[in-house]
Amino acid sequence: YPNPITDGSIHLQFMNEPAGNYQIRMLDNLDQTIMIRKITKLEGSSTELIKWDFNLAHGLYQLEVLKPDGTVKNINVMY
Repeated sequence: YPNPITDGSIHLQFMNEPAGNYQIRMLDNLDQTIMIRKITKLEGSSTELIKWDFNLAHGLYQLEVLKPDGTVKNINVMY
């Protein structure tokens, strides 16, 4: 949240997720990687703040979360 993004920050909520290393990628509509973050988290629920230091064009982006078990969760994000 928030979606659509209003201030250049995403608050990514992890709900009862396992501990481990997560890779977060943001992709544009051409599947080009705009941002990559690595997060190491403990088991359970938490919120991770994701900010970037550049201006994005307004539009639809994809946030890809690679979980420690290798599964991928894709989230559409509007900016």
